[in-house]
Amino acid sequence: TSTNGGGTINLDQMLVTIYYTAPVPTTTVGDGNTPANKTVGASATNVAASSFTLSTNIGSDTVTDLVVTGTNTANVAPNGVKIYRDNGGTANEWDGTDTLVATASFGGTTATFTGINLPVTTTATQYIITYDTTAAPTSGQTLTAFVSSATATNPVTNNDNTDAALTIDTVAPTVMNVDSTTAAGTYNAGDTIVIRVTFSEAVTVTGTPQITLETGAIDRTVNYTGGSGSTQLTFTYTVQAGDTSADLDYVAANSLGLNGGTIRDTVGNNAVLTLPAPGAAGSLSANEAL
Repeated sequence: TSTNGGGTINLDQMLVTIYYTAPVPTTTVGDGNTPANKTVGASATNVAASSFTLSTNIGSDTVTDLVVTGTNTANVAPNGVKIYRDNGGTANEWDGTDTLVATASFGGTTATFTGINLPVTTTATQYIITYDTTAAPTSGQTLTAFVSSATATNPVTNNDNTDAALTIDTVAPTVMNVDSTTAAGTYNAGDTIVIRVTFSEAVTVTGTPQITLETGAIDRTVNYTGGSGSTQLTFTYTVQAGDTSADLDYVAANSLGLNGGTIRDTVGNNAVLTLPAPGAAGSLSANEAL
């Protein structure tokens, strides 16, 4: 009992009603950490275009179906839309540690993944959407991706947005100029002359490309010596006994060869190896007096 102001209340006769609103289980598609914008070429594989997360506020759930919407999708290869679980090897980008969970093709601007059964818990899991490009994509177009809808047992809240922009580049590097870092003058047997070939964009070299110089009775084939990753490649010529030239140049416009190697830009476009015609603007003899 309780006494209040002279009255007596028997507590064992009171009815106390407590109102409680249970939270509604909800699964959320979150906007994941954005992959980097990047340039891609033909037949590229597993290029990260977007990321998203899955989580639920209570218990667990399963996402059974998911739709990805993209732009300029004709540039994406059949079965070239993939979802990977991001295992964290390379932050927010695809790498070999990530787990492939689903593959689909675009039909128009959407790619539909059905029966994928992605597990969802209260801890957010990040997934990465990647593209494989076709063998002949349209240069200059931009690819994007985002999750436009998802189906789960719980009601779904979708907060995903477009992330990275993938710009297609199929333009081959070309030779712009040939000159030398060696001072003008006359050189004798045993002396070295560095030939420099400038491309329209940075190129990566594998192997040992060569350039053939016009050096009199015997033309000399000169090996690549450096510059990979830049716009300028160097070839070092050592003057041999009997070599002669009134104004040093290469033999012809096709004197630059791969010799089993490669010269490519950062997305894999093979360089066009045609040199300025000997004696013409941009050629070695036009630029130098050696």
